[in-house]
Amino acid sequence: MGPSLVEELRPLFAGRKVVLTGGPLAALTGTCRRLRDLGAERPFLLAAGMGTGEVVPAEAAALRAAAGRLDQGAGTAWAGDARQGFHAARSGCAGSGAG
Repeated sequence: MGPSLVEELRPLFAGRKVVLTGGPLAALTGTCRRLRDLGAERPFLLAAGMGTGEVVPAEAAALRAAAGRLDQGAGTAWAGDARQGFHAARSGCAGSGAG
């Protein structure tokens, strides 16, 4: 039997920078985890929409407080929304965002 799909994909992503786009922030985190498992560097998540999570004012203290509430050890991922502040969700992708 030949190499697995993971073995075939690992050389394509190992050590590389990756940008993920095209969905709400919460929907990108599973793909982010898979890319990290393939050895990719910390991905940049460019969300297209609010997704799920907490909306906080675009103020440093509010961002730090929300990151403290949401982070369970894998960091937090943030999406900017000029109308409602910043949107945060548990990233589930170690090292994927600020916080």
